[in-house]
Amino acid sequence: MSINMDGSIGNLLHGNMIEDNDEWEFEDRFAYEFTKEDVYLLYHCVCETIRLWPGAPARPYHEQEHLRYLRDQFYIGVLEHKFNHMESDREQDR
Repeated sequence: MSINMDGSIGNLLHGNMIEDNDEWEFEDRFAYEFTKEDVYLLYHCVCETIRLWPGAPARPYHEQEHLRYLRDQFYIGVLEHKFNHMESDREQDR
C-alpha cells in the first residue's frame, strides 16, 4: 500500500496489466494518493470497523487480520505526517 500526502486525492495511478497466454489480466494491486485528511479519516474508519467487527463465523477471521494490517499502515501515514510537520504545525498555532 502506498500512502502519499502530497495534496492529491484518491487518484488511481495504475492497475498493472499482466500478459498470460495471449490474454490480459489486471493485477490485484493499485496505488492511490491521499491527502492527510483522507488518511486520518480512513484510519478512523478502519479502527471503527475493527471495533464493531462481528467476529467469526459471521465474517472470516482473516478479514480481521487484514483490517489490523490496514489500520497499522494508515497509522504509519498519520505518524509520518505528524513527525514531518511538527515544526510547521507549531508555527501555525502561534
